Amino acid sequence: MSGHDVLGLGVMSGGAEREPDCVAAIHEEDGTGRWLYPATAPLFPVWRVADRAVYAIEMRPPDARLIAIDTATGDTRCRSGWFTGTPADLVVTDAAAFLRTTDHHLYAVDPGDGRVLWDRPGITRSPTVANGRVFLVENARRLAVVEPASGEDRWPGKPGKGVLLAGPFVTDRTVCTVGHDGLTARNAETGRVIARHAMSLNPDCRGVPALVDGVLYFTNGRREVEAIALG
Repeated sequence: MSGHDVLGLGVMSGGAEREPDCVAAIHEEDGTGRWLYPATAPLFPVWRVADRAVYAIEMRPPDARLIAIDTATGDTRCRSGWFTGTPADLVVTDAAAFLRTTDHHLYAVDPGDGRVLWDRPGITRSPTVANGRVFLVENARRLAVVEPASGEDRWPGKPGKGVLLAGPFVTDRTVCTVGHDGLTARNAETGRVIARHAMSLNPDCRGVPALVDGVLYFTNGRREVEAIALG
């Protein structure tokens, strides 16, 4: 049979008002079901697909756990242990799956067997994975860079002077953050500051910067769009 599968979360019974409690694969051409994975607990509405697996989060408040489901068969690849905390976001790579909670605790989970590789408190923004490393914002002030498998810190250093409002944004050679004092660009390997740029973000949500093809676009305090090429 040609075509691809459409993957998504769903409810097995009880109507659309219920929380998702299954993951389903449906053939895109004829709508036939390929497989159905019944979760053992309600599913958090954030999920990812990577390395031929669906990564979803089962919820048993106040606890949550990560599950990985094979996209071809619907079989369970792995389940993590239960974490305490409400999920905030999920990032999945070949090396690890990163589950962050609303109380700013980050868990790195082995995508093969579900075991916790390491965990770290005080992570106030979603992790950014680039160049084989994980870029983290600690306590809204410090940019940390760690190894995905071990959590080893590659840039030991002190917190910055201001609150980081956005980022990190990573190119091949540069990592940038945006704070109250503007944009700071650092060498992606060493963490050394290489440039600063004064910028004033628009305080509403339209001012959130976006990185596209090495250019950072943002709406400034005058509601004008600015662009900065990151070297």
